[in-house]
Amino acid sequence: MTGLVDEGRAVDIACLDFRKALDTVSHSILIEQLVKYRLEEHTLMWSENWLNSQAQRMMVSSNGIQSTPLNLATYWKCNASTTDVRVDYKYNPESMNVPSTLSNVQVVVPVDGGVTNMQSLPPAKWNADQMKAYWKISSISEKSENGGSGSLRAKFELSEGPSKPATLAVQFISEGSTLSGVDVELVGTGYRLSLLKKRFATVSPTDLLSKKRIEQNYACTEHFKSVN
Repeated sequence: MTGLVDEGRAVDIACLDFRKALDTVSHSILIEQLVKYRLEEHTLMWSENWLNSQAQRMMVSSNGIQSTPLNLATYWKCNASTTDVRVDYKYNPESMNVPSTLSNVQVVVPVDGGVTNMQSLPPAKWNADQMKAYWKISSISEKSENGGSGSLRAKFELSEGPSKPATLAVQFISEGSTLSGVDVELVGTGYRLSLLKKRFATVSPTDLLSKKRIEQNYACTEHFKSVN
């Protein structure tokens, strides 16, 4: 649809008052009607995603360590009876169009080898069923101690060591900025579509660890609102 506009070709646009329509009409019925009108596949997918969640998501490709808001380095020392783990982290404001605070930060480290005891700094929680250590940090930004840099350390006592170094996962959200720096505003007669809220977040630690993803994944979710 946007390609046709760029080419200067005629395009029919259906404008809806989302405040009156979206919350009162079955979204499945709306999708069925769009299918009947043989809407172009990608436009149909875009519409369905909007109707179901009232949000659009963009996957931002990684450009190495420079594109990640939180850089991590992990160090393992595995012996038969103990395992030492250190996770260094560093806030990277240059990865964002407008630097913003990372909140609800959670770092998850799986440790096998029959952990019987854990000593950690700062304090972490050990989940024996999942065999994972959890650190929670309320927020990280340039205003944090040491400019948003720090270390997480833990010593694990084992009954069936040694442990094997594993892939850790990190989760956080950030409001008010995007990694892409994209701003959207479409203006026409009788309507305006503009970027209302900016937010990006990581994939959940559970998804990362279960899928054995080693690369860092960041999903940029941008919310749009139609204003008549």
